[in-house]
This record gives sequence, structure tokens and C-alpha cells, in this order.
Amino acid sequence: PKVPGAILVTPFGIVAGIVSFAAFIPYLWSIHRNRTKPNRATWLVWFVVGCFMCASYHAEGARTSLYVTFSYVLGTLAVFIYSIRKGEGGWSKLDQFCLAGAFAGGLLWWWTGSPFVSLAVNIAMDFLGLIPTIVKSWKRPMDEDKFAWMLSTLGGFLNLFAVEHWVVGHWIYPVYVFLGIGVVYLILVVRQPRKRQ
Repeated sequence: PKVPGAILVTPFGIVAGIVSFAAFIPYLWSIHRNRTKPNRATWLVWFVVGCFMCASYHAEGARTSLYVTFSYVLGTLAVFIYSIRKGEGGWSKLDQFCLAGAFAGGLLWWWTGSPFVSLAVNIAMDFLGLIPTIVKSWKRPMDEDKFAWMLSTLGGFLNLFAVEHWVVGHWIYPVYVFLGIGVVYLILVVRQPRKRQ
């Protein structure tokens, strides 16, 4: 079924994509100022997973809510490129597992002919990659840029209004993005000390 006022979904999708991509700007600035040290391998994994998700989500028929997914592909690529010089760390077991899972999802798509299978597998891999960030945000909240996560959460929220057909293959990714990123932002709101007036 289409959402009421379906004529609005495209503008919502475009605005959501712009806001989501804009969230990477303060994050990149934080890296530039050496306040954030991105893990090179993790951001490479997120880029690869994002490419598979973008392709499978498009194949599922999503159009108006695809802008956020595409913005994440561009954003994670930008962070990865910048992390080569300003980042840290190598391959963890989780990074290797998530990267292998992303390619496995692509193979399953090819084998079954179902882009939804690849989308579901890559959402699961993305979530596994998000868990260390959730833990880090709780333990070391000052190592994350709260404003960037706020913008990203806002982009995810706006993207919910860009879902034209509320069938599983179309809404599962936008809902996952909003909830996953929203959890990190909520942790930062709770854990980061407030500035004194």
C-alpha cells in the first residue's frame, strides 16, 4: 500500500538524503581536528556493506527512500578515504566476518534471485558492525560527535516519510537505520556531559 499523500514522499526522500549526507561533514571535521580516530577497516566494511545494501534495496523496488542509502555509500567512502591518513587500527575478527557476510549476501542474491535475501543479510552485517560503536558510545561518549549522530538520526526519521510502499522490502532498511542510529544518538545524549551555562 502507498502512504497517504504519496506525492510528498519524493521531497522527503531528497531532504532525508541531504540531511544524512550532511551528518558526515561534522564527523569528517572531527577527524580533521583529531578528535575522532576512525577505524580504517570498519569504515571500509561499512562502505562495502552499504554498496550491497544500496544495490539490493534498489532491486527491491525502493526509489524515493533510496537517497539516504546512497548518501551513506558516499559518506562512508569519504570517511574511509580520510581514515587512511587520519585513522587507526587494522582488521578485527568482526570486520572480517562482516565483510565476508556482505559478499555472502551478494552470492545468495545471485543464487536465489532474491534481492531481499541480500538486503536482509547486509542489514544483519551492518548491525554487527554497529555494535562496537554502541559499546564505545556508552563507554567513551566523548569520542563521538553528537551533532553528527543527531543529523543522521534526523535523516533516518525523515526517510520514514519517503517510504512509498509499506511492504517489508521497502520499509525494513529505513526503520533499521532510524532505530540503529537513534540508539547511538540517545546514548550520547544520556552519557555526554552537558555544557554548563
